[in-house]
Amino acid sequence: MLISKNNGFKTIRFPVTWIYFIDEFGNIEPEWILRVKEVVKWITDKNIYCILNVYSDTKEWITGIESKSKYINLWKQIAEEFKDFNEYLIFESMNEPTFLHFFDYNYDTLLNFTQSFIDTIRNSDKFNKERLLIISGMISNIDLTCDERYKMPTDPANKLAISINYYIPLKFATKEVFWLDEEHWGTKEDYRELLDNFVRLKNFYVNKGIPVIIGEVGVVTEENKELSSIKEYLCSVFSLSFEYEGIMACLWDTSNKNYGDMNYYNRLTDEWYDDKIKNILIKISKGNIVKSADFYIYSNSESVVNIEPYEDVNIEFGKKKPLKLIINMYYSGILYYDYYFIIYCADIGGWPQYIYFDEKNGKKSYDGTITYTIDISNEDCHDIFNIFYYFGEINFKTIKVEFQENFTSFYYDAYKSKIINEIN
Repeated sequence: MLISKNNGFKTIRFPVTWIYFIDEFGNIEPEWILRVKEVVKWITDKNIYCILNVYSDTKEWITGIESKSKYINLWKQIAEEFKDFNEYLIFESMNEPTFLHFFDYNYDTLLNFTQSFIDTIRNSDKFNKERLLIISGMISNIDLTCDERYKMPTDPANKLAISINYYIPLKFATKEVFWLDEEHWGTKEDYRELLDNFVRLKNFYVNKGIPVIIGEVGVVTEENKELSSIKEYLCSVFSLSFEYEGIMACLWDTSNKNYGDMNYYNRLTDEWYDDKIKNILIKISKGNIVKSADFYIYSNSESVVNIEPYEDVNIEFGKKKPLKLIINMYYSGILYYDYYFIIYCADIGGWPQYIYFDEKNGKKSYDGTITYTIDISNEDCHDIFNIFYYFGEINFKTIKVEFQENFTSFYYDAYKSKIINEIN
């Protein structure tokens, strides 16, 4: 814990299972709550924030804590025992709560439980009146929590945060379960998904004044996951959580060497198993991050460069209105009217459209290149351009599409390159 504090780590999420230490009414065994209190004191005495929660109990609702009265009684005792702890102690209502009703998620029941949690804490004494409280999302899942069906409870102190866990994509982050197995992470699609998810959290919660706590981030370390991908993933997720004000992430660590575990930190020796991962997180905790904001470019065009010989080119543009297509290509040999290329796109109904161009539309230059500037403002073009070589000794060099409106592009390759440089 001393190493963690000295290296800039400010929060420890302390998951506690209560189900095996309570009776049928939710009364906690005295020895257990005293042990929990001892550990909480170790953390808060170092001025480290401690997130104390009701953890795996929520997987036992049907056979265990299945009544709201039992849940309320549990939190009444926790609130009473910890009422004298200052703001360094934070309460989290549940973890990965799963409430179902006829094979669909029951958001009303989740709201009912979380509202009772808030009411119980606020009706307690001393620091509990103003303590930060964390409300779990449905299954702590980003899709089910960034959902209009999810409603935040009311709080007289107005000090609530929302929590999710981040194991996305499952095939990479979690252990091998049938088809859930992927060794690598870091494709353009992976980065797009990560960035889109953080924008969603910002728009859905942070911009409305609700902080987001990502209670668990990690990748299994005790099986065949690529170490460089693990470092790239952790660096990207934690950099974004530091960059986005109002979002905070915790590394999930089991401190075991069992198959399927996420094992980063030896709690017995107070040492990290991988110093490179430790150093990545230390740098981020000190603000030395790769900012995604530095790689957003405001523009009215999309370009593709460094095209391989005879390579087809795809440009996805969604709902933007294309005005011009500017194609620069190299020719070799004597140029005759014996080549052309085809532009494929879709019309508004999604049906294929083909636009044909040959040499007559081009302008010959002395340096061996031809540039086409094609007016496509009146063409029925939607969603995608596929420009492919068909015939003749030509190679595309650059292809650019200009659009009617300005928009924001993200340079994924440059962002990934910067992340890779940080982890090596």
